Amino acid sequence: VPTLDRAMQDQQLTEMARYALERIPGPAADKALVRALENARGDARIGIVNSLGNRRTTMATRALIAELDSGTTESATFAAALSKIGTPHAIGAIAAARSQANPKLRQGLTAALLNGADGLAANGYKTKAAKIYQELLSPQEPIFINVAALRGMVVIQPEQALPLVSKAIESNSPEMRVCAMRFIRQISGEQATQVFVGKLDRVSPSTRVLL
Repeated sequence: VPTLDRAMQDQQLTEMARYALERIPGPAADKALVRALENARGDARIGIVNSLGNRRTTMATRALIAELDSGTTESATFAAALSKIGTPHAIGAIAAARSQANPKLRQGLTAALLNGADGLAANGYKTKAAKIYQELLSPQEPIFINVAALRGMVVIQPEQALPLVSKAIESNSPEMRVCAMRFIRQISGEQATQVFVGKLDRVSPSTRVLL
Protein backbone atom coordinates (compact mmCIF):
# COMPACT_ATOMS: atom_id res chain seq x y z
CA VAL A 1 0.00 0.00 0.00
CA PRO A 2 2.74 2.60 0.77
CA THR A 3 4.21 2.10 -2.72
CA LEU A 4 0.82 2.52 -4.35
CA ASP A 5 0.12 5.52 -2.12
CA ARG A 6 3.19 7.25 -3.54
CA ALA A 7 2.27 6.19 -7.06
CA MET A 8 -1.06 7.96 -6.70
CA GLN A 9 0.85 11.25 -6.78
CA ASP A 10 2.32 10.47 -10.20
CA GLN A 11 -0.09 11.37 -13.02
CA GLN A 12 1.29 8.62 -15.22
CA LEU A 13 0.76 5.97 -12.55
CA THR A 14 -2.41 7.18 -10.86
CA GLU A 15 -4.86 5.05 -12.80
CA MET A 16 -3.01 1.76 -12.30
CA ALA A 17 -2.31 2.55 -8.66
CA ARG A 18 -5.98 3.36 -8.05
CA TYR A 19 -7.03 0.14 -9.77
CA ALA A 20 -4.74 -1.85 -7.49
CA LEU A 21 -5.72 -0.02 -4.30
CA GLU A 22 -9.40 -0.56 -4.98
CA ARG A 23 -8.84 -4.29 -4.76
CA ILE A 24 -6.77 -4.32 -1.57
CA PRO A 25 -8.93 -4.80 1.53
CA GLY A 26 -8.36 -2.84 4.71
CA PRO A 27 -8.21 0.72 6.02
CA ALA A 28 -4.71 1.43 4.71
CA ALA A 29 -5.93 1.37 1.12
CA ASP A 30 -8.97 3.43 2.10
CA LYS A 31 -6.75 6.11 3.63
CA ALA A 32 -4.51 6.19 0.57
CA LEU A 33 -7.48 6.80 -1.73
CA VAL A 34 -8.95 9.47 0.54
CA ARG A 35 -5.60 11.29 0.63
CA ALA A 36 -5.29 11.10 -3.13
CA LEU A 37 -8.74 12.62 -3.56
CA GLU A 38 -7.59 15.92 -2.04
CA ASN A 39 -5.28 16.84 -4.90
CA ALA A 40 -6.69 14.82 -7.79
CA ARG A 41 -8.26 16.54 -10.77
CA GLY A 42 -10.20 15.57 -13.88
CA ASP A 43 -10.63 11.91 -14.79
CA ALA A 44 -8.26 10.83 -12.02
CA ARG A 45 -10.53 12.47 -9.47
CA ILE A 46 -13.63 10.79 -10.88
CA GLY A 47 -11.86 7.44 -10.81
CA ILE A 48 -10.92 7.83 -7.15
CA VAL A 49 -14.48 8.77 -6.24
CA ASN A 50 -15.76 5.67 -8.03
CA SER A 51 -13.24 3.50 -6.18
CA LEU A 52 -14.26 4.94 -2.82
CA GLY A 53 -17.87 4.18 -3.63
CA ASN A 54 -17.11 0.66 -4.82
CA ARG A 55 -15.19 0.00 -1.60
CA ARG A 56 -17.98 1.57 0.50
CA THR A 57 -15.33 3.63 2.27
CA THR A 58 -17.19 5.25 5.14
CA MET A 59 -14.20 7.37 6.12
CA ALA A 60 -14.59 9.18 2.79
CA THR A 61 -18.14 10.29 3.59
CA ARG A 62 -17.21 13.75 4.85
CA ALA A 63 -14.99 14.52 1.85
CA LEU A 64 -17.61 13.29 -0.61
CA ILE A 65 -20.38 15.30 1.04
CA ALA A 66 -18.24 18.43 0.89
CA GLU A 67 -17.87 18.01 -2.85
CA LEU A 68 -21.54 17.13 -3.21
CA ASP A 69 -22.52 20.38 -1.53
CA SER A 70 -20.41 22.35 -4.01
CA GLY A 71 -23.13 21.87 -6.62
CA THR A 72 -20.72 21.20 -9.49
CA THR A 73 -21.47 19.13 -12.57
CA GLU A 74 -19.65 16.26 -10.84
CA SER A 75 -22.26 16.16 -8.06
CA ALA A 76 -23.95 13.09 -9.51
CA THR A 77 -20.66 11.19 -9.38
CA PHE A 78 -20.15 12.03 -5.72
CA ALA A 79 -23.79 11.20 -5.00
CA ALA A 80 -23.43 7.81 -6.69
CA ALA A 81 -20.43 7.02 -4.49
CA LEU A 82 -22.32 8.09 -1.37
CA SER A 83 -25.27 5.90 -2.38
CA LYS A 84 -22.93 2.89 -2.49
CA ILE A 85 -21.50 3.73 0.94
CA GLY A 86 -25.12 3.55 1.97
CA THR A 87 -25.14 4.82 5.54
CA PRO A 88 -28.12 6.92 6.69
CA HIS A 89 -25.78 9.91 6.98
CA ALA A 90 -24.55 9.50 3.40
CA ILE A 91 -28.05 9.05 1.97
CA GLY A 92 -29.36 11.98 4.00
CA ALA A 93 -26.70 14.19 2.42
CA ILE A 94 -27.86 13.14 -1.05
CA ALA A 95 -31.46 13.99 -0.15
CA ALA A 96 -30.44 17.40 1.19
CA ALA A 97 -28.40 18.24 -1.91
CA ARG A 98 -31.20 17.07 -4.18
CA SER A 99 -33.71 19.37 -2.51
CA GLN A 100 -31.60 22.38 -3.49
CA ALA A 101 -30.26 21.23 -6.86
CA ASN A 102 -31.15 22.76 -10.20
CA PRO A 103 -33.09 20.56 -12.66
CA LYS A 104 -29.94 19.60 -14.57
CA LEU A 105 -28.22 18.17 -11.49
CA ARG A 106 -31.38 16.87 -9.85
CA GLN A 107 -31.76 13.93 -12.23
CA GLY A 108 -28.45 12.36 -11.25
CA LEU A 109 -29.08 13.02 -7.57
CA THR A 110 -32.50 11.40 -7.83
CA ALA A 111 -31.01 8.23 -9.30
CA ALA A 112 -28.44 8.15 -6.49
CA LEU A 113 -31.13 8.70 -3.88
CA LEU A 114 -33.15 5.81 -5.25
CA ASN A 115 -30.12 3.51 -5.21
CA GLY A 116 -29.35 4.70 -1.70
CA ALA A 117 -32.87 3.84 -0.55
CA ASP A 118 -32.42 0.32 -1.94
CA GLY A 119 -29.21 0.05 0.05
CA LEU A 120 -30.84 1.31 3.23
CA ALA A 121 -33.61 -1.25 2.85
CA ALA A 122 -31.10 -4.06 2.31
CA ASN A 123 -29.22 -3.00 5.46
CA GLY A 124 -32.32 -2.99 7.64
CA TYR A 125 -33.23 0.71 7.55
CA LYS A 126 -36.65 -0.02 6.08
CA THR A 127 -38.44 2.95 7.63
CA LYS A 128 -35.88 5.39 6.25
CA ALA A 129 -36.01 3.69 2.86
CA ALA A 130 -39.82 3.81 2.80
CA LYS A 131 -39.76 7.55 3.44
CA ILE A 132 -37.54 8.05 0.40
CA TYR A 133 -39.63 5.77 -1.81
CA GLN A 134 -42.78 7.67 -0.88
CA GLU A 135 -41.10 10.95 -1.76
CA LEU A 136 -40.02 9.56 -5.13
CA LEU A 137 -43.60 8.52 -5.92
CA SER A 138 -44.39 12.17 -6.52
CA PRO A 139 -46.04 12.82 -9.92
CA GLN A 140 -43.32 15.39 -10.51
CA GLU A 141 -40.77 12.59 -10.84
CA PRO A 142 -40.24 10.61 -14.09
CA ILE A 143 -42.37 7.50 -14.50
CA PHE A 144 -39.37 5.17 -14.30
CA ILE A 145 -38.51 6.66 -10.91
CA ASN A 146 -42.13 6.24 -9.76
CA VAL A 147 -42.10 2.60 -10.85
CA ALA A 148 -38.82 1.86 -9.07
CA ALA A 149 -40.02 3.59 -5.90
CA LEU A 150 -43.28 1.65 -5.94
CA ARG A 151 -41.37 -1.59 -6.37
CA GLY A 152 -39.22 -0.66 -3.37
CA MET A 153 -42.31 -0.09 -1.23
CA VAL A 154 -43.82 -3.41 -2.30
CA VAL A 155 -40.64 -5.27 -1.41
CA ILE A 156 -40.10 -3.79 2.05
CA GLN A 157 -43.63 -2.93 3.20
CA PRO A 158 -46.19 -4.84 1.09
CA GLU A 159 -49.14 -4.08 3.39
CA GLN A 160 -48.41 -0.34 3.39
CA ALA A 161 -47.87 -0.49 -0.36
CA LEU A 162 -51.38 -1.84 -0.99
CA PRO A 163 -53.06 1.59 -1.38
CA LEU A 164 -50.18 2.76 -3.57
CA VAL A 165 -50.52 -0.21 -5.91
CA SER A 166 -54.30 0.19 -5.89
CA LYS A 167 -53.90 3.79 -7.01
CA ALA A 168 -51.33 2.85 -9.65
CA ILE A 169 -53.77 0.40 -11.25
CA GLU A 170 -55.86 3.40 -12.32
CA SER A 171 -52.89 5.57 -13.27
CA ASN A 172 -52.95 7.57 -16.49
CA SER A 173 -49.55 6.08 -17.26
CA PRO A 174 -49.62 2.75 -19.15
CA GLU A 175 -46.18 1.92 -17.75
CA MET A 176 -47.36 2.47 -14.20
CA ARG A 177 -50.48 0.35 -14.72
CA VAL A 178 -48.55 -2.58 -16.19
CA CYS A 179 -46.00 -2.51 -13.37
CA ALA A 180 -48.78 -2.31 -10.79
CA MET A 181 -50.17 -5.55 -12.21
CA ARG A 182 -46.83 -7.25 -11.66
CA PHE A 183 -46.63 -6.00 -8.09
CA ILE A 184 -50.08 -7.40 -7.25
CA ARG A 185 -48.57 -10.88 -7.03
CA GLN A 186 -46.30 -9.77 -4.21
CA ILE A 187 -49.11 -8.50 -1.97
CA SER A 188 -50.98 -11.36 -0.33
CA GLY A 189 -53.94 -11.51 2.01
CA GLU A 190 -57.73 -11.32 1.88
CA GLN A 191 -57.79 -7.53 2.18
CA ALA A 192 -55.55 -7.14 -0.85
CA THR A 193 -57.66 -9.57 -2.84
CA GLN A 194 -60.83 -7.62 -2.04
CA VAL A 195 -59.19 -4.34 -3.05
CA PHE A 196 -58.05 -5.71 -6.38
CA VAL A 197 -61.37 -7.42 -7.13
CA GLY A 198 -63.06 -4.09 -6.46
CA LYS A 199 -61.03 -2.55 -9.25
CA LEU A 200 -62.42 -4.85 -11.95
CA ASP A 201 -65.43 -2.64 -12.70
CA ARG A 202 -63.41 0.56 -12.58
CA VAL A 203 -60.69 -0.04 -15.14
CA SER A 204 -60.54 -0.31 -18.91
CA PRO A 205 -61.11 -3.68 -20.62
CA SER A 206 -57.43 -4.10 -21.41
CA THR A 207 -56.46 -3.37 -17.82
CA ARG A 208 -59.21 -5.69 -16.58
CA VAL A 209 -57.71 -8.57 -18.52
CA LEU A 210 -54.32 -8.01 -16.88
CA LEU A 211 -55.88 -7.58 -13.48
